[in-house]
Amino acid sequence: MATPVRTEEQSFDLTPLLTPISIFLSAILISATLFFSLRSVTLGTAETSASAGTTSSATARETVTVTELDYKEGPVIGDANSNLVLVEYTDFQCPFCKRHYDQTYPSLKKDYIDTKKIAFISKDFPLDFHPSAQKSAEAGQCALEQGKYWEMHDKMFAVSTSGGETLLVANLKQYAKDLGLDSAKFDSCLDSGKFAGAVTASAATGQTVGVTGTPGFFVGTKSGTNKVKGFLIPGAYPYANFDTILKDIAASGVDVAAKNFEDSIN
Repeated sequence: MATPVRTEEQSFDLTPLLTPISIFLSAILISATLFFSLRSVTLGTAETSASAGTTSSATARETVTVTELDYKEGPVIGDANSNLVLVEYTDFQCPFCKRHYDQTYPSLKKDYIDTKKIAFISKDFPLDFHPSAQKSAEAGQCALEQGKYWEMHDKMFAVSTSGGETLLVANLKQYAKDLGLDSAKFDSCLDSGKFAGAVTASAATGQTVGVTGTPGFFVGTKSGTNKVKGFLIPGAYPYANFDTILKDIAASGVDVAAKNFEDSIN
């Protein structure tokens, strides 16, 4: 953008003309104010309708569907044998996943995971437009191979940025080294793409229950080996929502909890 040209102001004695000029300008100002006020009312109505994404007063109701997820397997903390299960689909470069990790996950960990009230399973769902997401997901799996998935999980989220600069391959290798993993084994695992297929398969399981973005959570009760009857919580909801849902499931079952969640978002 060109720098605006600054000039000196010229000074004129306009005293003899002030009264007629003032009257003239006042008339123009009043007319302009009325015109733009009426115009803004019309435009405001149109813009509100457009931003609402609807042309009628009826609003589509969000539906929450109870279904079954076969999540196959995945890193788990809490009580692996718990009947209450929360499966997270995540992307280590996703800013909303980081917000969940920073703001909600600590309370979930303290109240439900550390107290062994739930089985918390982490699943990969790297988004194509996040350049560091795929390799970060693979790094988690390479760390899992050495028994340190959750340490790597926490480290990647602690340093994550939306641009992915802190999750480049060189950084991931350094984090593994800092965490005490066998560097040669980890580096070979990451460079070879050993778990690329597993990451793709993980995302595919999420898609079967409607996961389209991250973070996504599937919550419910165990219905078989690595299977959960439950419903999807799409997005980074506050801890209070998770707390309510988990308590509803424990007290009244999945169907009632799903209905209550549906009512809460409509």
